[in-house]
Amino acid sequence: MPKTPPATKSRHAVVVLGMHRSGTSALAGVLARLGCDLPEEIMPAHEFNPKGFYESLKAYNLNNAILAAGGSSWDDWQSFNPAWVSSPLSAEFRERGGKVLEEEYGDSSLFLLKDPRICRLLPFWQQLFDAQQIQPTYVLTHRNPLEVARSLQKREGWPMAAGLLLWLRHVLDAEVGTRGMQRCFTSYDRLLTDWTGTMEMILSRTGLVLPHACADVAGEVESFLSASLRHSAEPAAAVAETTPGVDWGRTSFEILERWADQGEQKSDYPALDRIRSEFDAMTSMFGPVYQSLRQSSAEKTQELDEQLTRSRSETEALQRAYAGVLAERVALAEHVARLEQMAEAYVNSTSWKITAPLRRIVSALRRGA
Repeated sequence: MPKTPPATKSRHAVVVLGMHRSGTSALAGVLARLGCDLPEEIMPAHEFNPKGFYESLKAYNLNNAILAAGGSSWDDWQSFNPAWVSSPLSAEFRERGGKVLEEEYGDSSLFLLKDPRICRLLPFWQQLFDAQQIQPTYVLTHRNPLEVARSLQKREGWPMAAGLLLWLRHVLDAEVGTRGMQRCFTSYDRLLTDWTGTMEMILSRTGLVLPHACADVAGEVESFLSASLRHSAEPAAAVAETTPGVDWGRTSFEILERWADQGEQKSDYPALDRIRSEFDAMTSMFGPVYQSLRQSSAEKTQELDEQLTRSRSETEALQRAYAGVLAERVALAEHVARLEQMAEAYVNSTSWKITAPLRRIVSALRRGA
């Protein structure tokens, strides 16, 4: 049965959740065309996402600041400290979050919020929504983890394992963080294959009512969605062969695929809870090692950046010096050319020719002397 938002909350946020490189921008773009209000300050497009992110730049900065305050970052596959949301610092960030929502969405009654980082920060955002009397509807989307890892490998230069672990962290945290709330599941494949059917399914399962009908924006949406933007395609069966923690990745992906097709099934909760518990135990065990390696890598990267900056400065100084030498050579050559022109003009002048006999006499007298 579709869930109807509580009548006590007049403002509604459609929150798109999913791992980086999983088609969250494509889904957000379609929802925006169906009438969800976008933030005032949108993150600009770039070469890895040429059609845009549909993402609040201020919310992005806020989430990065929260992760940093909890000793984490966007590319950390460890669980974000669950106790952080109860710290005094969290209250300060909720105040900042309220200002972000006000500045980005004003008094909009139906707006779109999307940032993959929210997957790991759902306790914070749920507290913020409650404080702001906003009813969230969560739309969770996923993509074949091999495709995600391949995309991150191309963009960040990561090993495949890092992308696969990060995928697992995001999908598990997003699922448990929205369990029991108004939500539904879909996938990047389904959106590209049948966007109309996908949107109708989302509306049916969540009870959302959007301002525009699919038929009214069909042409715009179809020109926006493009399978050509999908640079990596992997067969679903390959997940079981290459995902670290084969059972974790394979089972999670299979459950998400089934939920996208048939709807959420509570009988799958124990399997997901087991995977998340084992995954958390593993990250807890290897967390200190990971942090040490990460810190060492960051320090080396900073050292290399500083060396590169110095090298660039030295190169620029040499280039300026070389340019100065070239300029002096050009000036000298121009001066010599002017002297040669003056000498030639004087030799060919009438006065030079008239005084020729006198110069011969003077030369003869000097030789005689």
